[in-house]
Amino acid sequence: MKLSRLAGLAGLCAALSGNVIALPSCLPGHPVPIMVRIGTDSPPTVALLSGGVLPRITLMERDTGRVLWTAADVPPATQQFAAMRAAFADSFTAIDLDGDGVHDRLYAGDLAGRLWRFDLHSGAAPEQWASGGIWADFSTAAGRGFLAPPDVSLSAPPSQAPRLNIAAGTARTTDSAVANRFYVLRDQQPFDAWSDADYRKWQPLRETDLLAVGKPGDEASAAIDKGYYFDLGTADVMAPSLTVSGRATLALSTAAPDANCQVAVAIATFDIDTAAPPVARTTSAGNDEPRNQPLVLPAGSGLVLTLNDSGQALCTLGATHVAACDVDTTPVPLYWRREDAD
Repeated sequence: MKLSRLAGLAGLCAALSGNVIALPSCLPGHPVPIMVRIGTDSPPTVALLSGGVLPRITLMERDTGRVLWTAADVPPATQQFAAMRAAFADSFTAIDLDGDGVHDRLYAGDLAGRLWRFDLHSGAAPEQWASGGIWADFSTAAGRGFLAPPDVSLSAPPSQAPRLNIAAGTARTTDSAVANRFYVLRDQQPFDAWSDADYRKWQPLRETDLLAVGKPGDEASAAIDKGYYFDLGTADVMAPSLTVSGRATLALSTAAPDANCQVAVAIATFDIDTAAPPVARTTSAGNDEPRNQPLVLPAGSGLVLTLNDSGQALCTLGATHVAACDVDTTPVPLYWRREDAD
């Protein structure tokens, strides 16, 4: 279903001169901390999840460096996943769904443009610790893949069941320009742990299953069952978006990095449920008002929330305040009256 064939953020994505460095070389990646419990008698431990240049995932105990678990398409990995034929650039997001302090869900994007979903079975032996597979396959376009971790948020629109929104965008994986995408996918079974058999039956989502939106802000129906995407042109997603209070804010790299791994970055915000309202703008350092020129920052710079003494979580990108993703954390007084009160 097509809503628009607009060029997306083409006006913000004009190429800059000196684009000579490929993205992966500017993004070495960093292991992702995750709390795990592998084995019935093992206490929960902090581990580091990492990808690399090979199609392999490695989980190591943070304090000792001991390998706890590995995944690949062939032995000697702890668990084998036949479709794991592309590398992961540390594009991992781990979630604790039941609030027990141990992570039990993992979303991961690979360099072939495929999004994986894993259920992590706390207390299971290493050989049965994870079940998973390709949850969405957007590998039809060569030269683009997922570099940034997915942005995962929970929402429950009126008259609809709770769901996880998985927001993730692609970036070029070679020196060649590609037509990138930003996807918002619905996981309609947010709290259900799937078995290996469940994953084998699952048909991965593809672009033809999603609503095509021209650009961030093109209003779409709130009842988008499987999700939507919009075109980014030549812009790259090198850092995760940030979703707070139902609003997603995205930092787009509008040109390839220069020799110093600096990129021009533009800001876009939109409603995570409907892809509206229309906001696609940049901000200037020290000024909350939109400006025409994009920011210039190190490749991979992401949005950060910092709590101040006034109870405000201020959103920044580098040294720039991005008011669109600020969060007011001060308590809100609520007053109510019992119906049977005198």
